[in-house]
Amino acid sequence: MRYKKQKVTCATHGEMEVDVHLRPDGTPWCKAECPICLEARHKKQLEEERRIEAQERKEQALKSRLSTLAIPKRFNTARFDNYQVGSKQQSACLNICRDYASTFEKHREQGTSLLLLGSVGTGKTHLACSIGRTVVESGFHARYVTLAEIIGDIRATWSGTITRRCSTWGIEEKLTERDVLDAYEQCDLLIIDEIGVQSGTDNERNIIFGIIDARYREMLPTIAISNLNESEVASLISERSVDRLKQGGGTLAFNWHSYRGAA
Repeated sequence: MRYKKQKVTCATHGEMEVDVHLRPDGTPWCKAECPICLEARHKKQLEEERRIEAQERKEQALKSRLSTLAIPKRFNTARFDNYQVGSKQQSACLNICRDYASTFEKHREQGTSLLLLGSVGTGKTHLACSIGRTVVESGFHARYVTLAEIIGDIRATWSGTITRRCSTWGIEEKLTERDVLDAYEQCDLLIIDEIGVQSGTDNERNIIFGIIDARYREMLPTIAISNLNESEVASLISERSVDRLKQGGGTLAFNWHSYRGAA
């Protein structure tokens, strides 16, 4: 490829001589430019491309964490800002949950768990899902699940009826009991809802205690939700499980009337 020297004048860097690429007919391939400005423009363009790629990776990671969180469709729009407050007690519970979510890094380090107990339709799941979403948006991994789903998933491994798609080969592979337990025992925050709609058998108590105890030992926060009171919850999942949930954490009582169906 042929070149020729050409003088250019840059408003920033003054006059200079640059090499210009020539076509076979001797005309320039492109307009002669200040090489310093050209390099700066290319660097800025590269930085912008990297910024966009990083933002896309960040958004994809958030999308993946939200998918794993698995908030029920009914609570997809649940936020602290749209939680209905009609009393001082409701306001107190809202503020505690909002603070828990905004300072989750501290609670993650300390292994602080919460028990949300009380009447049906008082917003326990709404607040728990709001916590989960805030935690996920802050970069942590959280998972929402009902206790019945945990028991069902564990039992499904015994019959080999629960599978996942292998990311390497794209084929369905059977999950082991350990696979399922790891998913519940290792996330930064586990939200267990609907405690009280299961049978309360020794097998169920052993399963839930194993998960809560594993998280307790690794100082991983758990939020447990039930329409029952504390003693009734203890009778279903064992006093040991409730004791571990309360250590370093606390119980929020949702003892007002349901607002479901309210005008």
